[in-house]
Amino acid sequence: MSFHVPEKFRVTKGRRASNSEDGNNGAFIMPSFLGGRILCIIASDGMGWEHVSVRVSSGKKSRTPTW
Repeated sequence: MSFHVPEKFRVTKGRRASNSEDGNNGAFIMPSFLGGRILCIIASDGMGWEHVSVRVSSGKKSRTPTW
């Protein structure tokens, strides 16, 4: 089963820009379900692998999620 990216949150300008033609590969910035936090996501698939990296940002603080 393949994953699907949150297309409406895709970064489309700047150094990490991509578009829908890049499929599941790209950077995404989206609000967290926990208010006041932003999720910074890098997603990719290729060569049989799927990978997602996530950082949580709140103001000037940024960290890896504790899940």
